[in-house]
Amino acid sequence: MNFITFEKKAPCFYKQNRILMNKKLKFPVLILLLIFLIVNIQCGHEEKSDDPNKDLKIGDHFQGGTVFYIFKSSDEGYDHQHKHGLIAAPDSLETRGSWGYSGTNGASETGIGCGKENTKEIVKASFGMSCAATYCDGLVYGGYDDWYLPSLVELNQLYVQRDMIGGFKPESYWSSTKREGNSDDDAWMQDFYNGSGTFMRYYYSLKVRPIRSF
Repeated sequence: MNFITFEKKAPCFYKQNRILMNKKLKFPVLILLLIFLIVNIQCGHEEKSDDPNKDLKIGDHFQGGTVFYIFKSSDEGYDHQHKHGLIAAPDSLETRGSWGYSGTNGASETGIGCGKENTKEIVKASFGMSCAATYCDGLVYGGYDDWYLPSLVELNQLYVQRDMIGGFKPESYWSSTKREGNSDDDAWMQDFYNGSGTFMRYYYSLKVRPIRSF
């Protein structure tokens, strides 16, 4: 007796579902590949545009002096893409003089990045006469002419990093910060012997260390 055999075939709906599943799988895979390529292109671009100052650290000699502060996110002048900070002039450029002159308006800012504006206000009231602020403002050293008298907080950072910077005397140094609302022009000074500070009359002759920002 001869038997007729039939080839077992998958139902049509099974073939159709398998085709649809393959199509569905290919689409997410393509999306993932595209995302992978975009991320790698962006990373490559970032590597090419690296900050030239990224390796700078406190104590490094840079742009005319010694780096003594690196800006934080809360500081004026902070840039998350490029490292910025403050530079102290060498001790050979220290001088001694009065803070400024009576009648100075403003110059009462205390924070990081504020010394430059304070210095401008003091210079404006000095009418070209010699003082701590005019000395810093007129200094040209290392190819840079943007030196200034540090603010209260900037001066304290000089004190904190005094050993890294070097050359400080155990004496009082001027900041560019005037007592706010004070008609007698008392300005902040800090003693580099013990770190204490107070407001003092503008005409006293104290030590001066110029700084600049980068």
